[in-house]
Amino acid sequence: MQREYVIMATFDSRMKLKDWRESAGLTQRELARLAVVARSAISHVETGRVRPTAAFAGRICRALSKHLGRPVATWDLFPECFKPLPNRATPLAGSF
Repeated sequence: MQREYVIMATFDSRMKLKDWRESAGLTQRELARLAVVARSAISHVETGRVRPTAAFAGRICRALSKHLGRPVATWDLFPECFKPLPNRATPLAGSF
């Protein structure tokens, strides 16, 4: 079963991104180059000025995964931002 995720309104992962980046031995500039995002975007997320978009989170996780040589999931890096959607009801037969 594939799960879908939405970005939640609350965000408190500022230090988490910085912690992951620093533990990987990367500067903001190096992570930005690997993830193909602006360095200022990383800075803004780390300081809490902006919330990460799903696309930004995906790029950061892919870059860290490649750099570290192991998977880094979006919910590992931004746990407060992603929440599983409730199961969707299947349409009744003949309701089309």
